[in-house]
Amino acid sequence: DTSYKSVLTVKAIFDNEERVVSGTVLNGQDERIIQIDEYDISFVPQGRLLATKNVDKPGMVGRIGSVLGQNNINIARMDLGRNISDKKAMMMISVDESVSAQVMEELKSMEGIIDISLIEI
Repeated sequence: DTSYKSVLTVKAIFDNEERVVSGTVLNGQDERIIQIDEYDISFVPQGRLLATKNVDKPGMVGRIGSVLGQNNINIARMDLGRNISDKKAMMMISVDESVSAQVMEELKSMEGIIDISLIEI
């Protein structure tokens, strides 16, 4: 992306599948991931994050937020990216509380969820 002064991009191949992650530092101190694979998304890589890949359709953000809220999991930040050509989206959701295996299973089973992972940095 040419709108950043500098970008570091890492490409790796796993089982013949290429994965791409790009990052930058804003204002000399604010580290950000700005791309994951085909998704342009900007988020701070720290803390406890739920990474979702889902169908890009109305209501997905609300349904995921509702499940988290019903389980007393506070969303500290949510960043979104989308791939319009594939009609898929990605969310990086920073949460304050632990996410139990039961809540993860509930989220994974939701209609429209392609993949969801819990990342702790």
